[in-house]
Amino acid sequence: VEAVLEKAMLLKNLEPSQKKSIVDAVEEMTFQKDAVIIEQGEKDAQYFYMLSKGACQAIVNGVQVVTYAPGGTFGELALMYNAPRAATVKACEDCVCFALDRSTFQNIVIASNKQRIQDTEKFLAEVPLLQSLTSGERAQLADAIQPSYFKPGDVIIKEGDVGNVFYLLEKGEVRASHNDTSIKTYVHGDYFGELALLGDGGLRKATCIALGDVKVGAVEKDAFKRLLGPMEEILLRNAEHYEAVVAQLDKSQKS
Repeated sequence: VEAVLEKAMLLKNLEPSQKKSIVDAVEEMTFQKDAVIIEQGEKDAQYFYMLSKGACQAIVNGVQVVTYAPGGTFGELALMYNAPRAATVKACEDCVCFALDRSTFQNIVIASNKQRIQDTEKFLAEVPLLQSLTSGERAQLADAIQPSYFKPGDVIIKEGDVGNVFYLLEKGEVRASHNDTSIKTYVHGDYFGELALLGDGGLRKATCIALGDVKVGAVEKDAFKRLLGPMEEILLRNAEHYEAVVAQLDKSQKS
């Protein structure tokens, strides 16, 4: 079940405790080939489905619109909006699904996504870099941020890798090092990973490692460019300072 949760876009950003609640609540259901799992127009939908084995296809008004492979999810719209089923989902072959009941889905998934955005907005308001953003801009950023969790010793970014993600540190501490020499320790409200995103095809300038249990907000490059454009001047100024520190460090290591 845990492996399926990590593939499900709607669920992978839940807190670990919430994921455990879902694991405890799901029911395993088996469907034979050609079985109808949900039917278009059906009212009073009761389950959200996560496909574990096999394949299913979604059909709208008699037209196949998508095929689900293991890790795919379906049935959430009717539960989120209390609406009739928008499509029929049929088993293409024998398959196994994990089904989450309506009550648990609404209490955990819908409520947590709403709470996550509210908590993220509150956190963003505390980040010095983002003070000049309007509340609307912070709300957009909160919606784009994906929470990620790391354990002590985990490498979050590696020097020399191509960078596509910018990180805001929400909980824990992260150590940045260049050529195996410690440069800085990041704490709550700090950010890192921006240097590789300020140019095209940039490489990571340092390795960042979690010093304990860490939670970060991850922003993909496209969202970074779109939402943090107003911050670029500040980021570039900070980047110049960082580059100077790294250059001085390289010089001292060579001497």
